[in-house]
Amino acid sequence: YVTVKKASDGRYYFDAIVPAGLKAGSHTVSLTDANGDCQGWTPVTVTAADTVVMFRLYNRFTGEHFYTSSSVERDSLVKVGWRSEGTGWVAPVSGAPVYRLYNPYAPGGDHHYTMSVRERDALVKAGWRSEGVGWYSGGSVKVLREYNPYARTGTHNYTTDPRENTALVKAGWRAEGTGWYAVKAK
Repeated sequence: YVTVKKASDGRYYFDAIVPAGLKAGSHTVSLTDANGDCQGWTPVTVTAADTVVMFRLYNRFTGEHFYTSSSVERDSLVKVGWRSEGTGWVAPVSGAPVYRLYNPYAPGGDHHYTMSVRERDALVKAGWRSEGVGWYSGGSVKVLREYNPYARTGTHNYTTDPRENTALVKAGWRAEGTGWYAVKAK
């Protein structure tokens, strides 16, 4: 995604979001007009990231919290009514995998996240869809996991905030300890 602005002196300035998966190194960005004609180009250097921001979203109709590192996925969900709650945590780009699963049979759907291969496999056997590795665990920041035994969807919440964890437990959720670890935000 690129935002381009033309200054009064005729020069172009741009602000870019680097797509996930773009390899580190030297690249050339070209600016084309609506007719496809090149209006200019510039060299850019992409550095390798060692962390990724995990976005947190909330669906008020199902009660589900959803987590993704994809700004495209976040933005498409916001367009259909999900509320962005900002950054959930910062994850490393490698480490122990955290698996993302989806239950298509829950009203409105439901996601679950776990480091446990046994839990992942049991949920897949019960009809959940594996969506692969969602992100990785690593670092020293605990991501706490809570379970709502009274909900049909949105049954789990994940947070780095011990106050949120305490408030949910006081409201009847069950504390399930540390789900995985995140890194300290820079």
